[in-house]
Amino acid sequence: MMAGWVENASVYLRIPDILSTHPLSLMIFGKKRAMNFGEAYLENISGVVGSVALGVLLAATPMFGKFFGLPLLAHHVTLSTGAATYSFSGIGLDSLTWDVVLSTFVGIILIASLNFGVSFYLALMVAVRARDLPRKRLRQIFNRAGRRLLRHPSEFFYPIRKNS
Repeated sequence: MMAGWVENASVYLRIPDILSTHPLSLMIFGKKRAMNFGEAYLENISGVVGSVALGVLLAATPMFGKFFGLPLLAHHVTLSTGAATYSFSGIGLDSLTWDVVLSTFVGIILIASLNFGVSFYLALMVAVRARDLPRKRLRQIFNRAGRRLLRHPSEFFYPIRKNS
């Protein structure tokens, strides 16, 4: 919404025209580059503002949730699933094809895998550096974790119940 608002306001206020014809723009860029600058502004402003707004909202959501005592989180998977759901409802169930639904589902799974994989890798590398582990020890840890994953995969997704 923020991106659309800024783009509409830019068109309404004729900001690209001003950037293309303002004496300061003409002095700095010259006539041809000032025209290109105005066009580039209009082509890119909504994407830039949308990305900045999304980044701020992603960072601020957990903070607001903590302030109000609510467990609010915003993840890439949540945003992608919400966007897909919104898009599907916008075009209607009659217009959906299985290949679109399947490719959307695969895309969301890829986002989740990449998100989890990068987070895990970065956390692991910080821990490895903090402990100053040699490569041989790291390889042993991966081998043991891989064997454990193959033998007891549920332990990686559900907490282990302790007999007490």
